[in-house]
Amino acid sequence: MGIARKDKNIIRLHRRIDIRERLERNSVYCGDCIIWCGSATPDGYGRVGRGGKKDGISPTITAHRAAYLAYIGDIPNGLELDHVCQNRLCINPGHLEVVTHQENTRRAWVRRIPSTHCKNGHLRTTENTYSARGWQECKECQAITNKRYHGNV
Repeated sequence: MGIARKDKNIIRLHRRIDIRERLERNSVYCGDCIIWCGSATPDGYGRVGRGGKKDGISPTITAHRAAYLAYIGDIPNGLELDHVCQNRLCINPGHLEVVTHQENTRRAWVRRIPSTHCKNGHLRTTENTYSARGWQECKECQAITNKRYHGNV
């Protein structure tokens, strides 16, 4: 099993700055999740750039893939990471599981069933929940994250 082509960018990233330091500097803790506060893709996944352009292209890797590679190891070809916490911005390696695309899709479908509480136990209502970047987010959890990120906690 080799390293997937898109993961080779992480090797270049290691040369510019220690990826672990970068991940820790750009994230905050919210419950068990470690939330990426850097840039994100249009569909809500964290994004880490390699820090420069080569041939007019700025290669990036998703933040959760970078975290898994930095703390756990390689992701076998043909497999992908599933956020078991259901938070696309979470980079906690303990919340990432290597699965097939079919299994990841199946889990996503099962998770569409509405829940009554967020993962941290807050009641999910229309008043304290909003949709952002393709998923629902608890306003109480977001307030905690904002306070931690801005140093008010």
